Amino acid sequence: DRQLEFGRIVEGQMRLSRAGEIAVSCWQEIPDHHVGVELDAFVVMPNHVHGLIALTGAGLQPDDTPPTEDAKTHEDARRDRIYPVPDTMYGVPTQRSHQREGVSLSTVVGTYKAAVTRTVNRQLGTTGSLWQPRFHDRIVRLRDPDELAALRRYIAENPVRWPQDRERPSS
Repeated sequence: DRQLEFGRIVEGQMRLSRAGEIAVSCWQEIPDHHVGVELDAFVVMPNHVHGLIALTGAGLQPDDTPPTEDAKTHEDARRDRIYPVPDTMYGVPTQRSHQREGVSLSTVVGTYKAAVTRTVNRQLGTTGSLWQPRFHDRIVRLRDPDELAALRRYIAENPVRWPQDRERPSS
């Protein structure tokens, strides 16, 4: 409902609430729980987040170019490996002790949102979800460094644009 759960914008700077701090902490833990995932630019806004995630797992070619022979050999060697993951995922015991590479973006985002909600509810004594049921995604082609730079800049400058943000509740 566009509630300002994660903090407030003060003079163009995001001031995190405890829920916002948890959102940052869970974001930073994503690579610890998902093999083949790298984090890039990220910002917590008062009622949503923006972040860039690179999926680098086996079989993924983010720029849609055919892999080179060296890359094919490396990917073939990595594809069948199983990687251990911690006994807990975002503080909750896991049922699996191993994870294969090639996790989907939906899985990463879904577990992130669940982890933030679970941790906020546990630590702050609240109930319910903090998120809308879906998320907006966009594929960034690595062969277009200008597009990636523009998205990084957009994320970094988002708090300054808060007064015009369509996710901002009416005053």
